[in-house]
Amino acid sequence: MKKKDIFAFILMLSLSLVMCLGFVSGHYSTDDFNIMNIGYNKYSLFFNLREGRPIMYLVDQLFLRLNISYDVFIKTAVISAIVLTCITIILLYHLIEKYSTKKKSMLYIILFTMIFNFMYIENLYFVESIVMALSLLLYTLSAKYFFKEGIKNILLSVFLTILATLSYNGLECYFIIIIAFISLLKNKRINKSVIFDILKAGIMIIASVAINLLQVKITCYFLKVPDVRAIRFKPFYNMLYIIYNLPVVLLETSKLFPKYLFMGSLILLLILSIIYDIKKHKEKLFLENIFLTIISIFSCFCVSIVSLSSFGSGRLLFGIGMTIGLLLLNSYLEVKDKSFKRVLIVLSIIWLLLNSFNYFNRTLLSKHYNKVEENEIIELNKEIKEYELENDIEVTKMICVTYDGIKDVSAIDSKALKTGWSCNGVVNFYTGRELKKKDLTKKEMEKYHEKIKDKDYLLEDDTLIIEMYDW
Repeated sequence: MKKKDIFAFILMLSLSLVMCLGFVSGHYSTDDFNIMNIGYNKYSLFFNLREGRPIMYLVDQLFLRLNISYDVFIKTAVISAIVLTCITIILLYHLIEKYSTKKKSMLYIILFTMIFNFMYIENLYFVESIVMALSLLLYTLSAKYFFKEGIKNILLSVFLTILATLSYNGLECYFIIIIAFISLLKNKRINKSVIFDILKAGIMIIASVAINLLQVKITCYFLKVPDVRAIRFKPFYNMLYIIYNLPVVLLETSKLFPKYLFMGSLILLLILSIIYDIKKHKEKLFLENIFLTIISIFSCFCVSIVSLSSFGSGRLLFGIGMTIGLLLLNSYLEVKDKSFKRVLIVLSIIWLLLNSFNYFNRTLLSKHYNKVEENEIIELNKEIKEYELENDIEVTKMICVTYDGIKDVSAIDSKALKTGWSCNGVVNFYTGRELKKKDLTKKEMEKYHEKIKDKDYLLEDDTLIIEMYDW
């Protein structure tokens, strides 16, 4: 990297570390309690390798072999993810640099908000953030070789795309968006070449996803476990489901950003595009921004056409989070009028401040919820001890009962006690117990659902029964 890039990297890294203070200073996601409960090895096998994340499996195994504590692992993962993300921004800058003579500082500001967008908060919440960030980096490198001529560059681009998908199978939309944007810059208008580049990128993604699914099936075969990512291919039903729920997704933004703010900002930028085109007697900026908006939003749902698993979660909607930064970037590169450029600079800085504050607030709030839940479980443990003394029994089992209502919090605000994969882990972590979770049949679930009714939890025989809102 050049000196200017190093300076930009240090500034971005410093800002992002402050923005993510709640995560960087040490927090626990719902998944973290699961890792600490079952251990590195089992988690790496059944929650990473089995789910199509072989790179994360290797990371887990490395920390296991080095005998590194879970707290150090969690902090290392998020800090490494932030470092990799800042490097991605620098690489992305150099990809578009050849098509622009604009000021480097403004481009970095816009790119920073485009990549560290409000949906990305959820990615950084998990320890898998390290491979999510690696996936972004690899997709960006793939885009670099995508636009170079020669069979070697094409093969390298394909290889990097496959590696990116094997790192994390959920950020494919990013690659499609970046290819569409750079192709638009290169061709200076929407034409056949742009469409062809998008289709070519789509084929590469399909191939990489197919390899990823093959890896999952092979893993499940050798582990002799069911394929949790088995495709339930109902494209017509899934498309109807996506269309029906799209307005809610766009307005509520996975509860990671103030409601309506995303759509309000999007409409404002599109209106400004229309005004600019009218003033300049063109029909270019608005059409480009509409085109990019459609690509960035709908590319997020390609996976949902195949499977509705994790539908609406922030980690699958990275493209929606990119949209505002993407339109600001395209407008800034396109606009020549000085007054409009000033407006775009002001809007970009406002968006940076809003985004930074949102990160800072939400990550600290997520950490605060850790403390609140710790206190709740300590109080729950007191009740369990009283129950054990009164009934001369030891509570050793746990049953999680599904909740009838709708989960009304984001992933980063979820309670581990209310989440199926972490409910016994979080109790064991804060109480020192070794509760074993009992899996229920459908009939048993109905029976316990009737027992617990409107209660948050219930003690029966040697079992703690908890009502949860996330399976």
